[in-house]
Amino acid sequence: MASFGFADGEKFILPTKSLVSGWEISGEEPIPLHEAVAMGNLKEVKKLVREGADINAVTMNMFTPLHVAVMENQYEIAKFLLTHGANVNAIGENGESLETPLHLSVGRDGNIEMAKLLLRHGGNANALNSHKATPLHHAVGLGNLDMVQLLLKGGADSNIQDIFGATSLHHAAYLFVKGYPNRLTIVNLLIKHGADINKPDYEDKVPLDIAVESEDNEMVDLLIKYGAKK
Repeated sequence: MASFGFADGEKFILPTKSLVSGWEISGEEPIPLHEAVAMGNLKEVKKLVREGADINAVTMNMFTPLHVAVMENQYEIAKFLLTHGANVNAIGENGESLETPLHLSVGRDGNIEMAKLLLRHGGNANALNSHKATPLHHAVGLGNLDMVQLLLKGGADSNIQDIFGATSLHHAAYLFVKGYPNRLTIVNLLIKHGADINKPDYEDKVPLDIAVESEDNEMVDLLIKYGAKK
């Protein structure tokens, strides 16, 4: 089972196929529609929906067929589900958090095309998971510049605070520690889209404090340039 660490220490868990459908964890029988989606069988998916399968049926971990399609990178199936009534903002249990399909598309290999599809069909760029993190928090924490750009264009608010009070700019300030070379570009982008450079987290730290602690001199200079206060 793979995981990605975020700036605040939370983990983004990528379930195996059996975990995606909840079959082995819960002991439940496979839901035919979820199973067809997981196997990438578009023909069977269409057949089941035509025969009346609940397109928003959930497993024990609350995964809908759309969650499964996103996790398995099944673009055409996701597109079909969305055009036939799938709830684009449904929440499902991903590790210790509840995530929307858009959250999952950001973490799952940073699937830009899937994220675009979800946004076109009303995916909420400001949806909160159980840790009050948005898809933008995830994208910034992963240093995914293209995804950050897409989400900001889709209406993402860079000043939303997660469960630790961290904004997307706080997450960006941690990117030096994680070795991401495009961190300064991401910070520039967030600030140009209205990020509050002096907004403190719940430990009363502003992004500049994090950059100073990390000894990221380039980040420090950039934040001060934009008016960050010590």
